[in-house]
Amino acid sequence: MKHISNLFIFKDGLFFQWEDNELKKVDEDIFHNLSSFDILVDDNYFFYESLEMPRMARKKQKSIIKNSLMVNYPEDIISEFDFIVMGDHILIYIISSQLREIFDNYKNIFKKAGKISTPFIEFAKLRKEFCYSIGNRSYKFNNGVISSVIEDVGECLALDNVLSEINGVYNNLSLSINKADQDLIKQFRIPAIIIIVAYLFFFTGEFLRLGLLSKHFKNYDSVLNALYEESGVSNSLDPYGMLLSKAKSGEQADKIYMMKILESLSTSNVKDITIDSMSIKGKSVRLDGFTHDYTILESFSKAIKGKNNKPVTILNTRKEDENIIFSLRLEI
Repeated sequence: MKHISNLFIFKDGLFFQWEDNELKKVDEDIFHNLSSFDILVDDNYFFYESLEMPRMARKKQKSIIKNSLMVNYPEDIISEFDFIVMGDHILIYIISSQLREIFDNYKNIFKKAGKISTPFIEFAKLRKEFCYSIGNRSYKFNNGVISSVIEDVGECLALDNVLSEINGVYNNLSLSINKADQDLIKQFRIPAIIIIVAYLFFFTGEFLRLGLLSKHFKNYDSVLNALYEESGVSNSLDPYGMLLSKAKSGEQADKIYMMKILESLSTSNVKDITIDSMSIKGKSVRLDGFTHDYTILESFSKAIKGKNNKPVTILNTRKEDENIIFSLRLEI
């Protein structure tokens, strides 16, 4: 991995950067002046497993995974875990209690990070087969299948070997620190509902393109009606308008502006661009996606900036096969 100014490694309770083929400690104060950065958390804070599983609802998958993990792990160990789909297999990461405690000490830094991942998970996206030593544990990874190594691990890669090949963070793990704002969101339940509805509207085009709309649309009317009922606007002649009105009451300007951003995305009239994910961090929104031409990305960012009259920054781009993978930051 070449030196990347906005990528940090969290290891042994300290922050580092990879420079000149070694880890160099950085002071925590550096994060005060950074508006965008990613973090790789040391794999010693995680346990990894894999499971072959057909596609199904994520909630059902997680229930099956938990039952599987309980065979080999105490219940307190698997109190926090999640997974990433890799073809026909899923990569399961179990978060240690030690890391959960550390998050409390560095929550402001981790909450500010754009993406949080681990060296193992990022390397698994680059290599189909490898052996990797993590402290006194070693794992073999082969096309999505993870197995523990008990024999001689002399051929296994160490952290330095893995970091030297990683060129960025492309996954964002679901960690307790990512969920810290859930109580705050509950205070703005109505605005959050509107944002979710607008988000669904925005991605309707993608569902159509992927042939998945029919699956999601079956429940759309019932979900929307339930939202109207919960918000007390179901008997209105214009329930959606009343929902907007409720959201605008009080100090909700940022939440309303979020909906305007989503609307501007859906009406930007820039074709051949796909948004894979969206995350809200403080006063900005991060969009990750891909297109086949850099000029399309520039047109898209200009269109969004023109509609919202707010700064739009292209954080990074990279070429992958025939696509340009990108990340954008929109100020709220």
